[in-house]
Amino acid sequence: MNNLWTLYIFPMIFRLSQAKELRLREVKMSSKQSLAKLSLMIRLLSKVHLFLITGTSATKRELYYQFLINNQGQLDQCVLGVSSILNAAPWELGILSTAKGIVAGDLTIVISRIPENLL
Repeated sequence: MNNLWTLYIFPMIFRLSQAKELRLREVKMSSKQSLAKLSLMIRLLSKVHLFLITGTSATKRELYYQFLINNQGQLDQCVLGVSSILNAAPWELGILSTAKGIVAGDLTIVISRIPENLL
C-alpha cells in the first residue's frame, strides 16, 4: 500500500509514524480520476472539520454511503491521506473503523403485539 503512514503497535499504545520518504502527489486537472480523488479529499476534510467542531464522529462505512463513491478502498486511502496531512490518527479526527454488523447508538425495539404465551 502506498501511503505516508504506517501503524506501529507498542504495548497498550497505538501510534502513527511518518515514513522516511515523503511522496508528492500531483493533481492533474485534465484527469477525471485525479479530480475525483481531490474532490473526495476536500469533502472528507469538510466532514472532519464538522466532526471536530461538533464533537461527533462517523464510521468509514457511514462516510462511504454518504459520499456514494465506487468502492470503500478509495475512501480508506483518502482517510489515510487526510490523516497524514493533519498529522493525526483517523480516530482523533472522528473517523472510526468498525466491524460489520456492529450496532452503535440508541436502540429501541417496538413490539406492536405480544403473544399471549409470552405474558
